[in-house]
Amino acid sequence: MVLLFVNVMNSPNNQKFLQKLTKKYLHFRYNDDIIKEGMAMKKTLIIMFTIFLIILVITGYYAYNFVTSENLAKKNNKMYEDVYRQESILGTTLISIINKAMDTNVRNGVPKKENSIYYEDNQENSIAITVKFLEKDESVQMEAIAEKESEAFVKYFATATFKCTKIDYHPKTNYVKSLYFEQI
Repeated sequence: MVLLFVNVMNSPNNQKFLQKLTKKYLHFRYNDDIIKEGMAMKKTLIIMFTIFLIILVITGYYAYNFVTSENLAKKNNKMYEDVYRQESILGTTLISIINKAMDTNVRNGVPKKENSIYYEDNQENSIAITVKFLEKDESVQMEAIAEKESEAFVKYFATATFKCTKIDYHPKTNYVKSLYFEQI
């Protein structure tokens, strides 16, 4: 019986059949390898795309925060920059600016120097205003003016004219850091 099977397998028709069967088997095996390689490549592409997407989201987040902080700085600085561009302002306008700066420092939680009325420079959002009067050789800080009562300042300097000669910004946040006014 075994001899019969071997003889049947050795016949030319059967050999052709075996060759066709072997080709089909190898073809299916080859296709399986291609599919496996395709799946591996697909996983790699998905991982690369995910990493790219994460980097894109992080970059977008930082760009959005940067633009938002720049716009907020511009909005907060607008009044002070408008005063800086003016030729002169009255004493009543100056006391309003001083009151706004004092209020801004309080709202932003800017600490005061120890045992003093003067605010510290916190390198982020503190505002300092210095005023140089014609009668005095030294400059006066806004806290000293506010301490002496705004009404007294308005009484004596309401019609006096002042010019903002210098404006400084915090390098970290681009908020106005200080203004220097001179009586003209």
